[in-house]
Amino acid sequence: MLSLLIVEDEKNIAHLMGDILAPLFYEVHYAQDGLSGLNKFKKLRPDIVICDVLMPLKDGLSLAKSIKDLSPNTPIIVISAHSDKEKLLKAIDVNVNKYLIKPVIPEELIASVKSLVSNMSKVTKIGDYTIDYMKSTFKTLEFEVELTKKELALLKALSEPVGRVVSLDEIKEVCWGKSDVKDGSVRTFIKRFRDKLGVNIIKNITSTGYKIVL
Repeated sequence: MLSLLIVEDEKNIAHLMGDILAPLFYEVHYAQDGLSGLNKFKKLRPDIVICDVLMPLKDGLSLAKSIKDLSPNTPIIVISAHSDKEKLLKAIDVNVNKYLIKPVIPEELIASVKSLVSNMSKVTKIGDYTIDYMKSTFKTLEFEVELTKKELALLKALSEPVGRVVSLDEIKEVCWGKSDVKDGSVRTFIKRFRDKLGVNIIKNITSTGYKIVL
């Protein structure tokens, strides 16, 4: 099962959507403004995000852009009370997956989410290796390793796309949801993770960060 993040400043609407969609997800998380929504995304790495356009601190389209910059393949549904051309065009520029107009019809919301879920890649191939996001596993031709949430989040960041250098600061945000983790703790975590994987694909790029090298 997948996880969902709903970012909506009207609490009643957020929880109504959550109740409607709960059968499709094993976890539903909430945030009431764009800034806390971004922080929760970094910490929790939900599989799908639903956000309102008009919100305090950071609007929904800015939030969507920040999320897509971090995780281009994360599906995002934006909900707006307006259907003006400017917002629709900006949503397209941000690569939003669905744009729904309020009031949202429950059947339309469910259909939109189901469509995104059906099109989601549940596995990622990295050379001869496979990351299974549903099972939280890393598979080689010879064995399979179960992954923790932090480990899965790290592999996801490193593989979007493969070869991209991920900085220490981004790893801190992706895996811990904060930037005040000590560099030594990050390096120790990655060293132990390398040993656990049993294959040496995570390489240190001096003074820059880490990337996957096949």
